[in-house]
Amino acid sequence: MPSYIKLQQRQYDLVLLDPPAWAKSAFGTVDLLRDYQSLLKPALLTTADGGVLICCNNLAKVSMQDWREQVLRCATKAGRPVRDCKEMLPAKDFPSLDNQPPLKTLILQL
Repeated sequence: MPSYIKLQQRQYDLVLLDPPAWAKSAFGTVDLLRDYQSLLKPALLTTADGGVLICCNNLAKVSMQDWREQVLRCATKAGRPVRDCKEMLPAKDFPSLDNQPPLKTLILQL
């Protein structure tokens, strides 16, 4: 595995987590279905108190309700309580035949 410089920890008022459904990198492969929590935890810890974390998921086989529960459970485990959680649905030009759009977005106020 390649070595990278260690960066000083910082927090941001706005963090966007929009990983691909599957990716291969120097760190190995990432499968969004299996690995979302391991990507979400650093994003939660990087979001400042009072900040906003926008989480996206583009897997058709995961329902919004199940994914939302997973995200909120992970936030609780990470010690980052969510003050508000809003679902953002895709626009009309991103249709879904079964009314379950693959693109799911949560806007978390921490």
